[in-house]
Amino acid sequence: MTRGATTYLFGPFKIDSAERVLFENGQPLAVKPKALQTLLMLLERQGHLVEKTELLDRVWPGAVVEEAVLSQNIFLLRKQLRETDDLKYIETVSKRGYRFVADVQRLSNVTGQTANRRATDGRVVLVVLPFENLTGSSDREYLADGLTESIITQLGKLNPDRLGVIARTSAMAYKGSRKTVRNIADELNAQYALEGGVRLNGDRLLISLQLIRAADQCQMFAKQYEQAQTDALGLHDDFSQAIADEVRIRLNPRTSPVDRTRAIDPNAHDQYLRGRYYWGFRSPDAVAKAIEHFDNAIKIDPNYAAAHSGLAVCWGFRSLYSGLPPTVTFPVAKQAAQRALQLDDNLSEAHSMLGICLAMFDFEWQAGEHELRRAIELEPNSSVAHHWYALFLGFMARAEEGLQQAEAAVALDPHSPAIRVNYGLLHDFCGRKFLCIDTYEKIVAQHPNYHICRIMLGTNLCKVGKVDAGIEHLKIAHEHSGKQPDGLAHLGLGYALVGQPDKAREMLAAIQASGGPASAYYIARIHAQIGELDSAFACLDRAYQEHSILMMAIRSDSWLEPLHGDARYAALVQRMRFPDA
Repeated sequence: MTRGATTYLFGPFKIDSAERVLFENGQPLAVKPKALQTLLMLLERQGHLVEKTELLDRVWPGAVVEEAVLSQNIFLLRKQLRETDDLKYIETVSKRGYRFVADVQRLSNVTGQTANRRATDGRVVLVVLPFENLTGSSDREYLADGLTESIITQLGKLNPDRLGVIARTSAMAYKGSRKTVRNIADELNAQYALEGGVRLNGDRLLISLQLIRAADQCQMFAKQYEQAQTDALGLHDDFSQAIADEVRIRLNPRTSPVDRTRAIDPNAHDQYLRGRYYWGFRSPDAVAKAIEHFDNAIKIDPNYAAAHSGLAVCWGFRSLYSGLPPTVTFPVAKQAAQRALQLDDNLSEAHSMLGICLAMFDFEWQAGEHELRRAIELEPNSSVAHHWYALFLGFMARAEEGLQQAEAAVALDPHSPAIRVNYGLLHDFCGRKFLCIDTYEKIVAQHPNYHICRIMLGTNLCKVGKVDAGIEHLKIAHEHSGKQPDGLAHLGLGYALVGQPDKAREMLAAIQASGGPASAYYIARIHAQIGELDSAFACLDRAYQEHSILMMAIRSDSWLEPLHGDARYAALVQRMRFPDA
């Protein structure tokens, strides 16, 4: 590869900027030079508009060329890339120009590493690697993991304009990894890594850490801290200041300092860390254990704001991990979030959770958005805050705004499958079916047991006519979900999308015969796609009465489009009090 050249990877295609040869699945394609030059210009500016005048000036310098020639060039490119109505690489911006909308990776011969377009805007990026549990007891694993998460949160409150901090999910993916710091940092687009270990000496915490510059694996500093568990939050603040000094950034003056005047009961803090540890597993049993530990922390110290916040998050999403309906879970979550904010109004997580409750359960959209925006203002490095706000914007029919938030979330937490799935969903809301499918395929390749992503991939493949692959993904997803009724509902949707209404009705009958609950919202999708509008609206009305969190999506959900021309659909949108309804 020529020095300074860049190889662009997208879908099954690859092109080198120096050699100017387009490959599809490793095979070279015969593409005209002007078309290749046009493609490279669009790839260089992926995601951004390239004006017609700029394309004409650079591809045909010094020549007088009509726009029709450029249009023909774009037509040939689309044909070469095998575009369809549902799978788009190049987007036309009426009367202005073109935009390359597919996800692109760049391979540089200088670093040998791929660089994603979702970069960090020149900020210093730090990853806190999972702290080692050096206590000698596996029962204390929660302590090391809890400290890792706490320090990530604390560092994220430094000057966010100059320091980006990789989120917990992506950092914890390297727990027990044998990869070098440089390899990990390259994968996360980080310049620094913080390593540490934790020991216990009676009621004292003994913590060692070292800051490493990834480029040359140079140790910037190594320090040890010893402090009582009762002042653990103050200890985290010391970490933040030390690291800030070493990477030559200044503390954000808007960041509130940690309040050290009120000591946290060590037993309460211990229960809080256990709660955080179990919440990270996201399974029904683990979420139940997390709730138990947060409750214990609050019993010991009723004014422990962070414990109330953790409790709010667990209850807010408990309906996703258990059979409890939202009418049971969301009121508890809302009350816990409000209590947390009464005790400490600077908790970003609690503001996010309150925003979700206000929007998803109460349909108080403007109040919900206010809380979600406040969460990001307090903690710009929170991938979760950006992620939840992205979904909100998508459901509010503001998908382009939502995509910007989703990109910020992915940059901070690139290994989180949930965040990446919703990044794909935002592309779907924007009408970019190819990017949506491409994103889901990459996630399934890395997380084959992640049935939620398989469901979304399968239904979208069915939508674009890839029947066999789509149905197969939906069948696998049903198996991985433990053969839950919702899995049958998605399989039924797949059959409906590929024009097999009898098969879809078989799935509906199987759901009824199973005796288990299935989401009324998911069943409504099947009825909508097979033309049974009365049944679809009856199911949506039931979902509305149950306060299903899925009801937020009724304006963005393409599977409900057959209902849009019906007066009952407009009435339902108005009943949900959407701001612009």
